[in-house]
This record gives sequence, C-alpha cells and structure tokens, in this order.
Amino acid sequence: MRDSSQKSKVDQTRTCDFTSAINGGSSGSRTCRLPDSGSYVNISGNTADGHVVANVNDDGDGNKTWGLQGTPSL
Repeated sequence: MRDSSQKSKVDQTRTCDFTSAINGGSSGSRTCRLPDSGSYVNISGNTADGHVVANVNDDGDGNKTWGLQGTPSL
C-alpha cells in the first residue's frame, strides 16, 4: 500500500481535443484512452484522473475547468 507521503509518478498522459466533434453534434459521448500497451500496463498501483476544459463561444466567461474523479489505486 502506498504511503500518503509518497509522490505519484506520471507514466503516461494524453490530451484529447473533442472540439470539432462537440461543435458538430448535439448529443453523444466521447472517450479518451491511453493505448492498450506500455510500461503502465499490468502493474499494480495504477490510478487515473483527468479534467475537462470547456469554453462556450461568445458567452464572455472564458474557459471553465472541472476535475474528473480519479480511480482508486489498482
């Protein structure tokens, strides 16, 4: 079990830009995944989290960011 004082190491990151898909449709869902292979596969202690940045054009509010709940350690 990881001690809460230990720092997590980032092995993989990915940015998914769904701007065109969202602007071109009125409903649906989107998925952003890491490849199914890599140094992070089949090892214990993996976690995942993310965040969303959204900006509604011409509303004057700019970017809004919110976090996605992370997974427990696997």
